[in-house]
Amino acid sequence: MKILYVITQLGVGGAESVLVSMTDTMIALGHDVEVVSLLNVNKQNFDDKVTVHLLDLKHKPVSSLIKFRSILSGFKPDVVHSHCLHANIVTRLIRIIYPIKTLITTAHNTYEGQGLIMCIFKYTNFLSNKITNVSTDAVQAFVNNKYVKPSQMNVMFNIIDIHKFEYSLDIRNEYRSIFGVQEDDLVIIAVGSMKDSKDYPNLLKAIHLLIEKEVKKFKVFIVGDGPLMAETQHLAATLNIEAYISFLGIRNDVNSLLNMADIFVLSSKHEGLPTVLVEAAMAKNVIVSTDCGGVNDILPNFDNVVNIQDSMALARKLSEVMKLSKEEHVQQSEATYLYVKERLDPQKIAKEWLEIYQA
Repeated sequence: MKILYVITQLGVGGAESVLVSMTDTMIALGHDVEVVSLLNVNKQNFDDKVTVHLLDLKHKPVSSLIKFRSILSGFKPDVVHSHCLHANIVTRLIRIIYPIKTLITTAHNTYEGQGLIMCIFKYTNFLSNKITNVSTDAVQAFVNNKYVKPSQMNVMFNIIDIHKFEYSLDIRNEYRSIFGVQEDDLVIIAVGSMKDSKDYPNLLKAIHLLIEKEVKKFKVFIVGDGPLMAETQHLAATLNIEAYISFLGIRNDVNSLLNMADIFVLSSKHEGLPTVLVEAAMAKNVIVSTDCGGVNDILPNFDNVVNIQDSMALARKLSEVMKLSKEEHVQQSEATYLYVKERLDPQKIAKEWLEIYQA
């Protein structure tokens, strides 16, 4: 089968890394795969067998659309599968002028935009053979906002290379040594782009409250970069919590950093299926999260989930988790690990995607 994946851009992010896992899986299953990015950005590492086409829709819209049509004409895909709002809309509109056998569009969040662009999404739904979103909460949000009818959108989980993030005691010890973490230090980690939806101010305010109450030694590592990096670092300085926090920027060893950690914290306002929680679960972190969307599809219970934009509640929950005994910590992390491993098995999800492609 020939599969063409289309995405808005190939920067550093959850949807982009998920696409790499999806292409790797389909290549391994013997399918021909090509990728189109609407923007001229590629920070992902694809298999050598995957041809990646970079358009420049922002600066050269006309020539980019002509090139897109040419790619379709040359590759002749059996299935076109688009990801994220702008790619979904552009691919649908291309279908008006070029025949596409099967078009699948996948949204990746509870919130992808508002106003005119979501109206365009809504009124072009008829151009897709199948519309999916990445979590139960995300589908419900689209239905509630009347962007889709209840019968139009289904939940389909991402293909995530969960085994890449498997817990390793050797890696844990190595990285704790590299970063100067003492045996009795608790490591809290957060991973995600420095943008508004991730709500890092919520996390920093919670850490500030935690410092005032806790006597247990802990360190916080924040992995990621983005437009709000300087602003986030400035807030840490204003709150006088710089001594507790290390901003690591973009890293290519997130799996090892997660192995180093004890507690993973997600402070987002909204997510689709927060892939990073899956990665943290596989690294056997105890997870504390806001109720930002998709969490109920990953965690076996809501014991460590708090309301969004509530720093006091986030601080209280972190404090509770930090006080767990070693046995309680292992019990919680192991339960989440086993739940995720069974629920998000990549081979099982790949089979489900192929059933959709072949329908």
